[in-house]
Amino acid sequence: MAESGEIPMERINASVLRILKLKEHSGLFTPYDGSDIEARVRAANSS
Repeated sequence: MAESGEIPMERINASVLRILKLKEHSGLFTPYDGSDIEARVRAANSS
């Protein structure tokens, strides 16, 4: 729906920002530490 323009990217970005803020407020968000993103994805998928 985003690719077709049915949902504006601004709305998606606002939703993502809201979710990240809620995660940060709840202590669930770990800020990016500069490490290899692919290694982080592999580690998240393995747990």
